[in-house]
Amino acid sequence: MKTFRPALSALFGLTATLLMTSCGRQEFVVTQSVSNQTAPGFYGIPPKVDVILAQDNSGSAIAGKAIIQSAMSSLMQSLEAKGWDYRFSVVPLVPSASYAGISQIAASSYDSNWGASWKAPFPGAEIQYADRVDPARFRSSAQFSGYLSEINLGAGAIENGFDSILQNIRSEQNPWGVVASNAAKLVRNDALLVTLVLSTGDDTSGIRFHSEASPCNDGFTRRNGDKCPASVETSYQDRLAQMRALKPLAELHRFYAAVVPVNTSNCLNQRVFAGERYQRMAKDLGGKSFDICSSGSIEAMVSDVAASLQVQRLAFRTRFLMLDQRPEPSTIRVVKVRTDGTRVELTQSTSSGWSYTDRYQINIPLVDSPINMNYRSGWAVELHGEAKLIGNERAEVTFKPYGARDSL
Repeated sequence: MKTFRPALSALFGLTATLLMTSCGRQEFVVTQSVSNQTAPGFYGIPPKVDVILAQDNSGSAIAGKAIIQSAMSSLMQSLEAKGWDYRFSVVPLVPSASYAGISQIAASSYDSNWGASWKAPFPGAEIQYADRVDPARFRSSAQFSGYLSEINLGAGAIENGFDSILQNIRSEQNPWGVVASNAAKLVRNDALLVTLVLSTGDDTSGIRFHSEASPCNDGFTRRNGDKCPASVETSYQDRLAQMRALKPLAELHRFYAAVVPVNTSNCLNQRVFAGERYQRMAKDLGGKSFDICSSGSIEAMVSDVAASLQVQRLAFRTRFLMLDQRPEPSTIRVVKVRTDGTRVELTQSTSSGWSYTDRYQINIPLVDSPINMNYRSGWAVELHGEAKLIGNERAEVTFKPYGARDSL
């Protein structure tokens, strides 16, 4: 038997052993191919994550462009090293009149834009069916330069950050049901979504401000520019619902905020304002908040994001194992390798084993929990019940190519 590991080869050829007998008859014995599959994060199924950096661009910077660029570059390198299929871009919290949308998208080497350097997500994957970012906007992590130069220090500035984030994400969502090779926009439906906010102000999306022309009418004396309290809570709950609705499950959108924890005039000798709504959104969407005035806060946020994604990866469940070619059904053998190294041969069963449908599968989800993710096309073995791979478990599929017969 000849064994090929996915990291070493994507080719599983028909191998024959020629044996000569004493009577001169030639005998051909077809040997089996072995396809080693692993759970998300290794060779089998790289998990997908789309990262959006929402950056306050309305005032003077307290965190220089170089610091942000270095931290985000480190995040992308970490994701690549851990086997994540990522995409990354930057959007403004306060878009200017000339803002025309995202102009650059950094993508991992699992996107077919990489050409000869493209990584196959599983053995036998074909580049024409792989994810592909809009070529005009594609950048490698080293080439990406779409960072904004400034973070807001403007006291009392209007910052409709939530609305800007929502608008940019919606404009970058690929339609449901689109095949992977046409997923040219930033946000993929079968990927985790992570939003990172950098700001020294607070969100004002949907908040009404008192004025003589538009008073709060709540029975209290207000100054022009005061927030109307009733609109603060209702506008927040509305934006929270919209954020949650971006994904089928709310836990598939993680929100992180590097903001000012309390109003202060001592943040690098500048007067800044607490990002209360950003902090609240981070808590409600399962992320964390960081003090942007503290040295190393951006790096700390990036480190925490990388760690949380590792935890999320371990919760993924694998349903389908992709093969590089059509197998002879009667020769399929599946062994599950648990995280402790224990090997268990799975039986052919639709309850707690494996099954195989002898046809080329189109756009099937390799991961089925927490939602259907990582759609691919090809020849596939389906796992059922307790046979499914959880986290770092892997499986070994042994088979002979379709139509192969031993001639004895």
